[in-house]
Amino acid sequence: ERGISIIALDGEGEWIELKMALNLLGARGIASVLVESGPILASSLIKENLFDEMVIFYAPIFLGSDAMTSIGPLDVASISATARLALNRLERVAGTDDILVHLRPAD
Repeated sequence: ERGISIIALDGEGEWIELKMALNLLGARGIASVLVESGPILASSLIKENLFDEMVIFYAPIFLGSDAMTSIGPLDVASISATARLALNRLERVAGTDDILVHLRPAD
């Protein structure tokens, strides 16, 4: 009655196959998904190239190397082997010194 659907996915262990999940959503007519992720999901989406836009907040603070990362391991062998991103939009968050960066995969 609230318009909520639960979709059960088969997976191994605690992980799901992201491409399969997105294909299933697409088959249901869902063309846009907002993902607020942690480092493991973020790195999986990047490795599998499963995003059209990435929005990142930057705050003018130092956390150091002992802080939790926003993106997990990407297994990058070399800089030339990485996917390039293109700056789509850059804005300052109103009332703060934070910066909001919109990135898209480069062509």
